[in-house]
Amino acid sequence: MHDEANNIISEWKPLFELRPIEQNISDMGYKRDPIEVTVRENEIWWRINQERFFMPVPPFFDTRIGFFNNYNHGEFFSGIKRTERTDPFEDVSDYSENTETSKIIEGNYCLMFDSGSYAIAVSNLMHMGLGLFKIIRIDENLTIEVLYDNDTFEHHTHLEYAGSFKRGNDWYVIGRGLKQFVKSDDGFSTAFDDSLLFKISENGEFKIIKSWKMDISSPNSYVVVGNHIYYGQNHMVTRLDLLTGKTDYFTNKSDSEIRELQS
Repeated sequence: MHDEANNIISEWKPLFELRPIEQNISDMGYKRDPIEVTVRENEIWWRINQERFFMPVPPFFDTRIGFFNNYNHGEFFSGIKRTERTDPFEDVSDYSENTETSKIIEGNYCLMFDSGSYAIAVSNLMHMGLGLFKIIRIDENLTIEVLYDNDTFEHHTHLEYAGSFKRGNDWYVIGRGLKQFVKSDDGFSTAFDDSLLFKISENGEFKIIKSWKMDISSPNSYVVVGNHIYYGQNHMVTRLDLLTGKTDYFTNKSDSEIRELQS
């Protein structure tokens, strides 16, 4: 077990050593106790990793239309830029509309992959309670087509990137709907924006194929096995059935530890 300044990374253990629970406990308590997941020979394994609070953002993307550095500065100016070399230390945060930015594709990119003769890029920014989520298609001339944008003048949903996987020549991307507090006549009630499963086909077809009334709170890792995706989260693991949207929860916490989290 690694323990440097109490940043514990435990040994990997099989999923069956976690116990099923009925509720999502990932948002409970003040202490962060992230569980990370991985897959070995189609079996799910987990460990405590207190250095893995969020899903990592790649510093670059290598695609068939070129190599892109990823400059993600959160709510400040961010984007990807096609380049001949890796220069992760270039600072684009001071760029503005008056700066020569023709080579910068603005956004907070967390995923990029090839699809036919195009590259697909997913931008995701979480800031001040807003989940800004966008999927774009880029050709070799850096011409952009927006396939999906949850932030429009007509409507806004709260979405956050929650994983992707490939089946055959088709890609699938998950956007998780975030929990909201909606004002009602008797105070505030909890509501969810739909979590969405997007399909991007090699022939260029794009569509939403699934919609679920559920949320995956703050995932730090995920793996896909068969028709299930497993998320590592704070205190727990969630298993999502990609066909039905059914969720199952697992934890290493005892009943008394869960009650302590609730207090």
